[in-house]
Amino acid sequence: MPLSPPIPSSDGRKIFVVGRTIRGELVHCDSKSGKLLPFLQGISAEYVNFSRDGQWVVYVSFPDGSLWRSKVDGTERLQLSYPPSFAFMPRWSPDGRSIAFFALDPNGKAAIFTVPQDGGTPERLLPDEAANQTDPNWSPDGSKVIFSRVGQSLLHDSHPRPCYPSAHNVAGLAEFLLAALVARWTLCTCNQQKLDKAHVVRLPDPEVD
Repeated sequence: MPLSPPIPSSDGRKIFVVGRTIRGELVHCDSKSGKLLPFLQGISAEYVNFSRDGQWVVYVSFPDGSLWRSKVDGTERLQLSYPPSFAFMPRWSPDGRSIAFFALDPNGKAAIFTVPQDGGTPERLLPDEAANQTDPNWSPDGSKVIFSRVGQSLLHDSHPRPCYPSAHNVAGLAEFLLAALVARWTLCTCNQQKLDKAHVVRLPDPEVD
């Protein structure tokens, strides 16, 4: 808990500090009234993403950074990741069976993971990579994950924050993504500058139940 500078009492026998806990409130915009109303009972959360069928939601609790999923009415709530890992930007796979996200460790290193929607140990997609990996998303058929690669630590003011590709890397990205998602590449890199790049990694074929 962050504390303000201590102030002694007038008699010198006590010390006063102000402690604060950062908290948010999850809301949605009501289309009829135009008002912001609590969503999922107004829990403290961010990075919300809905499954394609609209039945499930995944989010990151704030400020601890844990990954959760539940039904859109808040039932069947399940924790998918735990501190000290700090989750960002979860994305449902097209078939609704898996969730991709990136997470920061206490040293500010970012890596992409997938986790089954029914829970389990998150699996790191590229465990041998030294560079930070962020901003994952799925190809339409769910066989590939696209992500950004950055070189610097993602810690800022002792609080983890996502790092987004800089503007000079956006030009030509759409054309690259379209080509990458229809090609048979297992791993590919767009020809952009410096360290912020977009990549695609092909996933193993899903097991048939």
